[in-house]
Amino acid sequence: MVSQFSIYPNPNSDAILFLDGVDLQKEPFVEIYDQFDRLVVNQQITTYTLNINLHTGVYFIKLVEIGEEEQLQKLIIH
Repeated sequence: MVSQFSIYPNPNSDAILFLDGVDLQKEPFVEIYDQFDRLVVNQQITTYTLNINLHTGVYFIKLVEIGEEEQLQKLIIH
């Protein structure tokens, strides 16, 4: 069973997100979608920090780990 991941800080005004509850041994990757359901980021996670550059808005971060269900979190950038 997958543990729930979390993103912080959220809301955020910076380009660095911290991920908690991610198992790096399961080769996780994230997909980030904007409010119009357009894929804006697709990258493998190798650390517990994610450096991204997003414009102000609402985003949805999908976490995918091998052998686990996909998880979705909302992110607000201001």
